[in-house]
Amino acid sequence: MAGQGGTEGGSVREVRGRGPSGVGKELERARKGLGWSLRRAEEESKVSNGYISQVERGEAEPSPEVLRKLGQAYGVPFPVLMEAAGYIAKRYEPKDSGKVPAFVFSAAEKFDDRDWDATQAFFQHLLKSKGEGGAPS
Repeated sequence: MAGQGGTEGGSVREVRGRGPSGVGKELERARKGLGWSLRRAEEESKVSNGYISQVERGEAEPSPEVLRKLGQAYGVPFPVLMEAAGYIAKRYEPKDSGKVPAFVFSAAEKFDDRDWDATQAFFQHLLKSKGEGGAPS
């Protein structure tokens, strides 16, 4: 690791393979598609231009909160950035069991109170059928 820290809620390090380099390229493409400089991106997202540059170069690992801010500013859906950063799986595969599939985030963005109640009831039923008891904490 090259270092730890970063002022925007992520860690600064060398990145290999999937992860920030993928999301960095996605963010850079979106920013340039808008015709924005790094300074303009900072003004719109409230994320420092230096940190945005580190993310785009694959030198920083952005937190979900940073991805949310940049996605809102650039008009890129949050689930797309979460998947590109490796926080969630595009589709569920057993090896990805520690990740939440992207479709869950896409659906959840549209939920109202009734949908959340039904979802909670479903998960309680599922846990009970697996012998794991009641409501998740």
